[in-house]
Amino acid sequence: MKKLGIFLLFLCFGCKMETDFTNTPTKKVEAYLSDIQAAKSEVLEDALNYEENFSSFSKEEYQKVLAHQFKGMVYEIREEKIDGSKATVDVAIEVYDRAKMLEDLKEETVENQIKELLNRDDRVNYSLTFHLTKEKETWKLEPLDQEDQEKLYGIYKEKNS
Repeated sequence: MKKLGIFLLFLCFGCKMETDFTNTPTKKVEAYLSDIQAAKSEVLEDALNYEENFSSFSKEEYQKVLAHQFKGMVYEIREEKIDGSKATVDVAIEVYDRAKMLEDLKEETVENQIKELLNRDDRVNYSLTFHLTKEKETWKLEPLDQEDQEKLYGIYKEKNS
């Protein structure tokens, strides 16, 4: 009976510990980036809403371009820093350089732009910092700033100093 009690205690604490392992800043960022790589519908919708002023493409055409963009993203978690209920996670990403591609293709027809965006492989590397806040024992991602969002979407253009 004593062994059964110990086993049940271990099982309860083991399950709780497993749940806690998924509630880290790094795991939250990895889950977010995995959703982007999978081009989940809510991620595509957010990107379409963000970029609606950047494109003359139809929504359906641009959805294809964004799905291609997101599925081609590669990332590496570099560092996690926790300070009380605040955290940052630094990430290196590689994405298709749509800013360069669109600049190169600005004289092309919309149909040719889409075809090229889906077939070209110009890539660029960026560093992003995700900010998180711990609320009621759960880490929550804060919205990305405009620059980091544009990097993630491959439309960031370096600002000339």
